[in-house]
Parts: sequence; structure tokens; C-alpha cells
Amino acid sequence: MITMLRIDGRLIHGQVIAGFSGRVGANMIMVINDAAAKNAFQKNLMKMAIPAGTALEVLSVEESLVKLNTDAFLQKKILVLVKSPIDLVALIEKGLVIEKVNVGGVINDGAKIKLTKEVMATEEEMVAWKKLNELGLKMELQWESNAIVTDFNNVIARS
Repeated sequence: MITMLRIDGRLIHGQVIAGFSGRVGANMIMVINDAAAKNAFQKNLMKMAIPAGTALEVLSVEESLVKLNTDAFLQKKILVLVKSPIDLVALIEKGLVIEKVNVGGVINDGAKIKLTKEVMATEEEMVAWKKLNELGLKMELQWESNAIVTDFNNVIARS
């Protein structure tokens, strides 16, 4: 069961592990990103970063949908991490049903459009942010787990 879905350009890092993972009681972290799924070095770094007793899956968009649509993770409380809104649009277009997303620091390569101090976008990411907003997905910007939540839908609507 997905307990939280977060868009964070850094994927796994201290705030995700110390803050969000514990807050939602996650016993599994699922990173969904095609490039990360192909990068053995990055996968190994992620494995070293997660706490003992927490499972980790680093999957492509296609692999994640296959696994999420089986009974394999019914007993898991999953924190899903995607690197960009593009990944999330791909997941939703392929059938993932989600009502809310937590938005963290999203400043990926080539990003030049400043949305907030935490989020910058490329032209392609901007299209994806607007699509998520149009789909009615509730987006909450929250840099740290104890920070005030900002309505990111309003940010996108003004952009």
C-alpha cells in the first residue's frame, strides 16, 4: 500500500529517510525512475542510505506498475519517490491511481523556470506540472517533514 508519493529530485536523502519515511511508517521505499533503475552504482548508494529493516526497490516506470498491481506488496507501507513530475505523469497515464503527492526539492538538470525556492522546472517538467494540476491531483509542497505545507496547485495555476 502506498502511504506517500513524493516528487524529489534528490530521491533518497537524509530528510526523506529521517523525516518522511518515519512519519508515514514506511517499511519500504520504492524509487521509480527509468534512469536510476538502470544505474547499478546509484542503486547501491541508495541501499546504503536506507535504515536497516527498510526494503528498497529501484524500478523503471513499467516495472513499478507491474509490481504495484500484484499482491507482492500488500503488507508493505510504501514511500514512493519519483525524480520529476514527468515520472509521475507517466505512472498516472499507465494506470496508477493517486489522489495526493508531496512535492520536495525538484531542481533537475536544465531547470530554468523558477516556481518556488525549492522547485525549478524545465519546459518539459512545466508541461507535466500543469498536466498533474489539470488532472486534479492534490499537490503539497513541503521541503522538510516538519515544514509548513504549501498548496502547490496554486503555484502551478499562477505559472
